[in-house]
Amino acid sequence: MNDISESEARSLLASFTYCEMDRDWMPEKIQPGTYTLAAGLLDKDGVGTRMQVELRFRRSHKTGLISYVFSVFKRTPHGTERVYQLDVRHSKKPIKNLHDKSHEHMGSRRSEGQEFWLHWQFEDVLQYFCNTTNIIMSPGPNHPEHFELKG
Repeated sequence: MNDISESEARSLLASFTYCEMDRDWMPEKIQPGTYTLAAGLLDKDGVGTRMQVELRFRRSHKTGLISYVFSVFKRTPHGTERVYQLDVRHSKKPIKNLHDKSHEHMGSRRSEGQEFWLHWQFEDVLQYFCNTTNIIMSPGPNHPEHFELKG
């Protein structure tokens, strides 16, 4: 995955952008218990920014691992580049591998997660992600395991 520089990432995320999350989470067939939700970002005038949000949630009933990976990507003619990524993981057992611990990426800069992230619920992860990236979601997505009848 290509990362842009930290300064470019901060520049791209400096202004508020808007994301219409009016679709359903999609289960991944390859990895059971994994759900993805993605949408493009618009600027204040409603014009596309060539950036997209991808929210990924995974719960493994076998290992007890819960993973939230919320990302912003910039689309280019050569593919996508990671602008920001929040990776929060909860596990019944302590995570020993440094790469598997909670962390975030601002462009090419990687920072370790905070201890209190271990207690976050879906809403906490989403709020931190939106505050850090200046993204306003309308409507805000529900938890992927939340079931609601449509009528």
